[in-house]
This record gives sequence, structure tokens and C-alpha cells, in this order.
Amino acid sequence: MVASHLVEAYAPKLLMIEVFGVLARHLSKEDLDLVITFFPPIRLVPEEVFYDEAVKIARNTGSRAADAYYIAVASTVNGILLTNDK
Repeated sequence: MVASHLVEAYAPKLLMIEVFGVLARHLSKEDLDLVITFFPPIRLVPEEVFYDEAVKIARNTGSRAADAYYIAVASTVNGILLTNDK
């Protein structure tokens, strides 16, 4: 859906760090370069846009920092949060 531009997807810039952190353990540097080429068109939101909201969410929920980032981005763009977490 995202790759076909049927929906707009947003994520904190942290997404790329998380993706590369995992993939770097399993792929060559050349293959990591290919990941960027085929990565879906996700709009990466800079921290300064949602930081205050993330702090508020962390204080109110006790959630982990990364989770607070994703929740804050969804809140900031008035979007739906999709997660694989329980």
C-alpha cells in the first residue's frame, strides 16, 4: 500500500537507524546500500517536530523512548499508529 502510494506513511527518523541496526547484522554493506534503493516511500519526521509530544507521552505512559517517538509522530500527523507490538 505504501509502495504503491495508496497511503501516506510517516515515521520518526529513528526508523532508519532501527532498520539499519538490524540489517547490518545480516547483510553486506553493498546489500545495505540496496535497501535504500528499494525502501518504501515513508516520510521521515524530524525529532524537533514531535519531541515535546514524545516527552509528554513517555511521562504519561511510561513507554519506551522508541515507542513514544512512534506514538508522538502518529499523534502529530493525526494519523493511525500501526504496530506489531502486543
